[in-house]
Amino acid sequence: MSFETSVAKLRSPVKELVLSASENGEKLVGNDDAEKQEVIGWINKAGDGKLATENNLKVCYYFIFHKAASQLYYVQDLDALLIPKTYVATNYLTAADVALYGTLHPIIVCSETPFFSIL
Repeated sequence: MSFETSVAKLRSPVKELVLSASENGEKLVGNDDAEKQEVIGWINKAGDGKLATENNLKVCYYFIFHKAASQLYYVQDLDALLIPKTYVATNYLTAADVALYGTLHPIIVCSETPFFSIL
């Protein structure tokens, strides 16, 4: 799948954020084919709508209360994927990081209790 196809799956305003940060796919998309595929893969995860759901958004030790949805989001799996990494797809900032940030931001911002006060 191409960068453009992956970004098209993102909801607004995340799509616009990723396009702006990557200068329409000219920057932040990886230095080689393997990195580009990793970046595209993470953008797909962000765009498929399943990454930030009650069952799939999991970062150990804390929970998030989403005021608008009145739901608890228990976090554990995402943490396991991200612990060994500096950034999501590579060792430098990419469009995948921007997409993940944009996708998770509404959930984190709506948190009833700040993350670090729960730990």
